[in-house]
Amino acid sequence: MSEIGPGSLDLAAAVLAHRRSAEELAVEDATSARRRNAVKTAALLVLPIFWVASQIFGTSRQISPPK
Repeated sequence: MSEIGPGSLDLAAAVLAHRRSAEELAVEDATSARRRNAVKTAALLVLPIFWVASQIFGTSRQISPPK
């Protein structure tokens, strides 16, 4: 989990929800920068979902992206 403001974001679920990021992490010879960028991309793509859910449910809930 990563803290984002008063809530938290499940980065593992975000990566699994973004197929390209999951594929990048599965590459055996991927550099640490490549892996880090895959996780950042997944997190950035899920942030709008996180924001909308926080507006609907309040900011103290844990948000995971849809599977």
